[in-house]
Amino acid sequence: MKSIKKIAAIIFILSQIISLFAEEVLNNLNTNWSIVVPGKVVTEPAITNYGFSIITDSKLLSTYSNSGILLWEKAVNRYRDASIYTIDNDFILLVTDKNLKLTLLNPSGVELWSKEIDSPVLSKPLCGWDGRIFLSTKDFIECIGISGLLKWHLDITDLSTIPFQTLPDGSFVVFFET
Repeated sequence: MKSIKKIAAIIFILSQIISLFAEEVLNNLNTNWSIVVPGKVVTEPAITNYGFSIITDSKLLSTYSNSGILLWEKAVNRYRDASIYTIDNDFILLVTDKNLKLTLLNPSGVELWSKEIDSPVLSKPLCGWDGRIFLSTKDFIECIGISGLLKWHLDITDLSTIPFQTLPDGSFVVFFET
């Protein structure tokens, strides 16, 4: 019985030492806050003016403030193939369902619109200076207005997975596979 108490005491002391070490590591990084997220993060964070958004394997799109406070959460059914992007550093563009569905969320997490597309998105959507969203798929390029309405559609094949690039005049460059 005494040996069990000794082992328990040693485990407790070791856990306290590890905890102090972890706190020291965070302090060395000059962190002001830290959070524990529900599950493993499965997407690259989308940085906004007010903080950041992530998707976790707990099937949640979570948005946090710059100080680490949870602002809102939204369920994401098919989180494994989801991507998130920012539009004008405030709005969240969610790409889900094997890159066949787009959803635009406002900074409060309210869905503004959702749109099915015919071909998977190949690369990061491009946000134009006026809020238009440009999509690149293997079969076409589309321009969607901030309201979710299709502005134009251009059938093009052999598009590259390299994201669109914008030029100072507002036009964009598209890359093709050869």
